[in-house]
Formats: sequence, C-alpha cells, structure tokens
Amino acid sequence: MERFTLSPLDQKSIYLRGKGWTLEQIAEQVGFATHSAVLKRIRRIGKAYELWSGEDLGFRRKPEKKPYFDYNAIRRQKHVV
Repeated sequence: MERFTLSPLDQKSIYLRGKGWTLEQIAEQVGFATHSAVLKRIRRIGKAYELWSGEDLGFRRKPEKKPYFDYNAIRRQKHVV
C-alpha cells in the first residue's frame, strides 16, 4: 500500500484540531485567511484519507436533503382551503 503523507502545514492543522483548537485559532496560527479555509482543508484531507484507506469516516457522504415542506398538504389535513 502506498504511503499517505501530509504537508507540514496540514500536519500542524490536524494536530491543533485534535488538541481542541478552534478553526479560527488554527487559521491564525497556520496563516490561513479564514476559518473556512481550515475547514475545507481538513475536509479535503479526510476525503483523501478515506479514498486511500477504504474506511468510511463520513467525509464523502453527501449531506441529507432538507425535507420538502408541503403547505398544501397541511392545509388539506386541517381542512383549510
């Protein structure tokens, strides 16, 4: 099996997140512009690890769609026209 390596920047981001640092703190420490950049980076690392290892850690799952709210069906149930 091929090795899975991370850049020093990615290693530090994952390490700090594991220590309980917030995304904002990590962005400031590592040099990212925003906390969302850190989150995107961590998600990308997670997806790559899942593909490499074959484990399902939840990074590749698509978010569930919000349930469709049918106002007309509710009106019919309540007998409101």
